[in-house]
Amino acid sequence: MMNSLKWAMIGTLLSATVVAQQNPAPKLSSTQSLLNGRAVDANQKPLADATIRLRNLQTKQIEQVTVSDNKGEFSFVVRPDTPYVAEIADQTGRTLAAGDVVNAQAGDAAATLVALPAKLPASGAIFGDTAASVMAAVTGIGVTVLQTGVLPVASPEK
Repeated sequence: MMNSLKWAMIGTLLSATVVAQQNPAPKLSSTQSLLNGRAVDANQKPLADATIRLRNLQTKQIEQVTVSDNKGEFSFVVRPDTPYVAEIADQTGRTLAAGDVVNAQAGDAAATLVALPAKLPASGAIFGDTAASVMAAVTGIGVTVLQTGVLPVASPEK
């Protein structure tokens, strides 16, 4: 039992080494960090070919732009100890979603998840005529609205 466990651990280490050699992480200097992320839709399914922007929260500027792969994954080489946020943008440049604030340490990798929000029904179709309906109902029953703090003008006959 112990021998088979040892061989299983060796096999796991060897397979991890092969995967790491096929997909090597970028070489980082001591003045860089890595931000790895994943873009998903509202159902947590990967977003392939999504435009991902990296915003530096100190300067409030977009520093880098990339496109997610077929698994929704993306990476940025960033400055350490700098707060960043990854954003999903549409083709017009509008921000659709933003991840959590990430602040990677020098030489380390940090991770983020950017998820599109769930789509809600358009409230305009449901509540579009609410103000008109309320005004019609109030007027129909004879309710009058007065401005607060202003007394109504009294009739000279009373």
